[in-house]
Parts: sequence; C-alpha cells; structure tokens
Amino acid sequence: MLNEFFQRLATGGIDLVALRAEIIPKPQHFDIRGELWRERIGASPRITGAAVFRKDRLVGWLGKQETRGLLWVMGRVRSGIIVIEHPADSDEYVGLEILRAKGSFRVKGRDGSDSLNGGRKRGSV
Repeated sequence: MLNEFFQRLATGGIDLVALRAEIIPKPQHFDIRGELWRERIGASPRITGAAVFRKDRLVGWLGKQETRGLLWVMGRVRSGIIVIEHPADSDEYVGLEILRAKGSFRVKGRDGSDSLNGGRKRGSV
C-alpha cells in the first residue's frame, strides 16, 4: 500500500520494498470475454519483482522468486501455487497449492547476538 510505504519512509530505520510492475502488451488476437471496450485494452500490468530501498534511495531489485520469498517471510502470502521438479523424474513437474501460509523472522547480528534483545546471545534456531 502506498500509504504504508510513505509512513515507513518517514519513520526511518526500516529498509523499504516496493513492488515492480511492468506493462505487458497483449497480442491483437487476444480474446477478452465479456469486455465491453475490447479495442481500448492494449496492455495489462504484471508484477515482475520488487525494488529495494535503503533510506530514500533505490539500491537493488528482487526477482519474482525472491519477492515471493520475502512476502512469505513477511506473512503477506495468503495462497498460491508453486511448481517444482518431480523428485523421481527430472522431466516432470509437480504443482503445490498453498492454502495457508505463515512466516516469521529473527534478526541476528554478525557476531551472533540478537540485536532486538539488547545484544544478548540467543540459542541457535
């Protein structure tokens, strides 16, 4: 949400992430059933990743899979489908449907300390 993005930008201390969308042109023969103004629809948006900010500067891009992983950890994934290679046959694929998802994360310093816990070391995860 744009409002959430600007609130976090004003707060500081939080690195921001914004979705990256591209406009994908539709072929002329594309059929949109039930669309009243078919000749006006020449393109559609598609989410293709995310932009990563440090303070107010763009510092990098995340791809589709990286963005999906980030949203999973942030608890923003409600449902979806993941396609993986079949374990027994590398020429086949299996689709997994996500019905519910929950994620969390813990921040640790490079020295192993928990930066949110006053610098005290915690047990391994």
